Amino acid sequence: ERETQWQEKEEESKRIISSLQNEIQRYELESKLMNEKISDIEGYLVSEQSQRKELEQDLIKFEETIEHLREQLALKQDDEKYVQQISELLSTTQELKEEISKKNSTLVQFQKEYQEIAEQLNAYQQHVEELKKELANAKEMEDTLRKEQ
Repeated sequence: ERETQWQEKEEESKRIISSLQNEIQRYELESKLMNEKISDIEGYLVSEQSQRKELEQDLIKFEETIEHLREQLALKQDDEKYVQQISELLSTTQELKEEISKKNSTLVQFQKEYQEIAEQLNAYQQHVEELKKELANAKEMEDTLRKEQ
């Protein structure tokens, strides 16, 4: 009877160990996927920030051009060509400002998503560590049972 109990405990230990190993593998895979997603988001954020800087530089150039054209317009008030260019540049400047505003809101959104994913990854990593501890405990129990036999 003691032999049967020992075998049952050993089988239970093996099932627990197998289950824990499967769960660890699943969490490690999920952790890897989360890391990849974080990396993709970081890349996208860098790209968005770079585009935003370019847009800001373009905006500065447009504003300088507008100012220059205004100065020229003061000299040539009757020249409709300058008036049209200023109007177009003002329109383009407004569009650039709106695009920068959109980029800012997109960056904020991605930064929030990045933070959430980073927190999830941290939770997964903590859970994997707990599972590894459970696995080690289960293996110790199995070793103890073997020694008792």
